[in-house]
Amino acid sequence: VLTGQTVPVFQVDIAAKYTGRITAVNAVLGQVVSKGQNLIVQDMGDVDISIAQNGASLRQANADAIESQANFEANYQKAQADYERAITSFARYKTLYEQGAVSKEVLDNTQQQVTAAQASLETWSKQMAMGSAATVLSKQAARDKAQSAVEALENQKNDLILRAPRDGVIGYRQAEVGAMAQAGVKLLSIVDNSHIFID
Repeated sequence: VLTGQTVPVFQVDIAAKYTGRITAVNAVLGQVVSKGQNLIVQDMGDVDISIAQNGASLRQANADAIESQANFEANYQKAQADYERAITSFARYKTLYEQGAVSKEVLDNTQQQVTAAQASLETWSKQMAMGSAATVLSKQAARDKAQSAVEALENQKNDLILRAPRDGVIGYRQAEVGAMAQAGVKLLSIVDNSHIFID
């Protein structure tokens, strides 16, 4: 005659990732559950508020990035137009100077405008070659950061629903609606009792 303890094929303990109030328990002892089934739901009110706030920040950051990119492209096009206009103006004044219609000072001033327009265009061209201006990259980085914050909160919200990691039977339950679930504390266990061993 031997004395032993029955042991299932496997046992998976389920604990909350975050501390929070339990709003729903969809499992009872002995219930057969399938993989992915919702077992416990925690309060999502605070996370929903944070998602809404961060979603608004994301939309604002996205709008700022779009506006910054549009301004950058407009400034680049303006620099191109200014340079072309300065070249045309210089050619016209050079012809007038050669005919004696304008002074050397007027021609020199026009030459300076060409030089200034060319320097401005080169500055914008270098930024265009890098892909965008620093201000545009900064706005895009702020948008990406806001996007990451929203995604992190969505993941946190998803983690507030405890799901069955595999098929099995509820072999342990220590969760009630309205109770506080502590992070890392076992609430449920799923066991596979299709085969039972005696230890």
